[in-house]
Amino acid sequence: MPIGIIYNAAPPNKTMTNEQWLNDAQRNYTYIERALGIVPSWAVFSSWVKFPGRVLSVDNALGEDYLVKQYLWLHRVQ
Repeated sequence: MPIGIIYNAAPPNKTMTNEQWLNDAQRNYTYIERALGIVPSWAVFSSWVKFPGRVLSVDNALGEDYLVKQYLWLHRVQ
């Protein structure tokens, strides 16, 4: 049976930065897929909090596209 996972990070604390939130989200999907061995049929990146602060990365700030690129890199064909 296909499984889907919505990946995100824990709710931010007052001192959390955008980059920390993105790193936490990346750590979560890496743990689920590498350590636990659960690889979903589809993955969604979403947030119900103020992070990530943007959809697309710009010169001085990472966006949600950073997670997608890192996720695709994790699943690159060798």
